[in-house]
Amino acid sequence: MDLFEVIFISVIPAGLVASVSYYLVKAFLDREHERQYMQLKMQAKEVALPLQLQAYERLVIYLERISPNNLVLRHNEDGLTAIEAQQMMVDEIREEYNHNAAQQVYMSEDAWNAVTQAKEEMIALLNNVGNSLAEGATAIDLARTIFQAVINANDDVVSQKLKELKKEAQKLL
Repeated sequence: MDLFEVIFISVIPAGLVASVSYYLVKAFLDREHERQYMQLKMQAKEVALPLQLQAYERLVIYLERISPNNLVLRHNEDGLTAIEAQQMMVDEIREEYNHNAAQQVYMSEDAWNAVTQAKEEMIALLNNVGNSLAEGATAIDLARTIFQAVINANDDVVSQKLKELKKEAQKLL
């Protein structure tokens, strides 16, 4: 037997066995890596899902609190002028928004934008109504005008945004 035959008989089969072994081990390790990745992803989701749902819950409560009905009822105090009541309502909307700002980390951008838009539109409504009242108007006049503006608009923005937020939360489940 010459050298070429020895190499052919011993090295070529060894090379084939090595390359087949390499691809089998690589395929096994890739599958194992993918399995571990999926396991970690599931564990992360188990931790994140409750936090996401809690964020949506908090912002649903926020939107409920800034809805015209609830907001006006909480600030319907005797002796308040319209300007004082308006300022209290605007301050409360902004404070609660700032208090809940960290929740945007757990929400989609669309959901957070809906909350921000509801806040801005509610503040704009309060400012427009407040500016339309005569000097010396009372908090009751403000409340009446807010309710009338919502009825005339036939469009409660906060309720619409609340529906959007609930839809987003349902997608998580």
